[in-house]
Amino acid sequence: MSEERMEGKKQLEQELAGLHFASEDAVIGRSHPVTRKERLLALWNKELELPAVPVAIAGLLVAAFLFIPFTSGSTSSVTPEKLAAERQWVQVAGNIYWQDVYERMVNRYAHPDQG
Repeated sequence: MSEERMEGKKQLEQELAGLHFASEDAVIGRSHPVTRKERLLALWNKELELPAVPVAIAGLLVAAFLFIPFTSGSTSSVTPEKLAAERQWVQVAGNIYWQDVYERMVNRYAHPDQG
């Protein structure tokens, strides 16, 4: 080493002589995990950068695919009150059913090949 570098190194050591880094073991333990728990914590502590625009677009697409199927059939003008007024009750073997539901079930079991 040159004289200037040696003098600079000595001066730096003198200035930093009073400082002591006490958490060396903790920092080395975090930066070089040994056990599974330490590895999992190190993985959990990773910094992840995600671009905002693609993540927002993906979120909107997921929301659209989840909510659009539930709202597509709700434009009908038939209210539950109108539907209940048009439907008839049927009593079969001591039980009461809606007539359209009963007919659908009877047809389903009478003709299983039609679905």
